[in-house]
Amino acid sequence: MELLSRFRVQEDLRALSKDLARFYAACHVLSLLRVWMQPMLPAPALFGAAHTALRACAHAPLESVGAWTVWFEARALAATGHRPRLEVCAICDGALESSSLFSAPAGGLVHRRCAPPGPTHRLGDSEVRGLLRIYTARLPELKREPPDAAVVRAGRAVHDLFIPYVLERRPATLGPLPGRTVTRR
Repeated sequence: MELLSRFRVQEDLRALSKDLARFYAACHVLSLLRVWMQPMLPAPALFGAAHTALRACAHAPLESVGAWTVWFEARALAATGHRPRLEVCAICDGALESSSLFSAPAGGLVHRRCAPPGPTHRLGDSEVRGLLRIYTARLPELKREPPDAAVVRAGRAVHDLFIPYVLERRPATLGPLPGRTVTRR
């Protein structure tokens, strides 16, 4: 009882339950955190990214929740050793053209001629630069100048291909994420 009486909430994340976009984003962040955590392998970068993403999703403007979800996925992929190659072709190490393909089996961006069989997503030069910025920019820089909607959509499309490939299954929380258009049939 004494321990419970000393318990203090240090972080107020109640805003995550105020609307569905924030709630789904938080569920997705926690789901990926659970999948990528290994009991015997501490990953402070992964925990730090999840904590930052949850805080940002709770307190940031609603239109930027999708950007913070994509940011968490990028940092989680990097923290777990699955960061895609975005600077050069993942197959031949050659310089990328103005329009490249993202290939999950290749583990990053590829030339058309190098693309292995499997699903790909075409990215323009500005989308590649924006995606690279999500993976490499410092947090204060992203807060000052968040990624625009086109970069968030590109990041969402890339991660929709890559995360299921890395996990060898599709996360259940991937469907209703902010920044993603869901078509019903």
